Amino acid sequence: MTQRPNDTDDTMAISAALYVLGQTLDPSSVTKLVGVEPSAAWSKGEAIPRPQGEPGVRKTGGWTLRVHANSREPGAALQQLLDQLDDRATEIRNLAGVEDAYFDLFMAQERGSPNAFVELSPKTLADLHQSGLPLCLTFCETEAEG
Repeated sequence: MTQRPNDTDDTMAISAALYVLGQTLDPSSVTKLVGVEPSAAWSKGEAIPRPQGEPGVRKTGGWTLRVHANSREPGAALQQLLDQLDDRATEIRNLAGVEDAYFDLFMAQERGSPNAFVELSPKTLADLHQSGLPLCLTFCETEAEG
């Protein structure tokens, strides 16, 4: 395989996540359906702790599962997440209380780093299509450490 720009670039943080949101969402119903414990889950009205000031209040219920990349290839993180869910993601939109559900591929790169490269394999694209859920791509620049 040809070496891709991300193969040696240690300035990029990569993760993939599934987000499930809804005003009346019961997060435990998502856990039961997918058979995987979430990275985070909350119900509408729960307090949002803040380091300073008054705590906020959750305006919606939510459930998320996040996978941090084990490689420098963003597509591998998304495939790892899809593999954890098998084909159970196809039923998420049918759960009571679900108003929105989507995958997010997050990439943070130090300012001034070479361009990022995202490649999704045919298997990843097929698994994503089978899930019936959209994919959001989130890119951001960070300041270099030091």
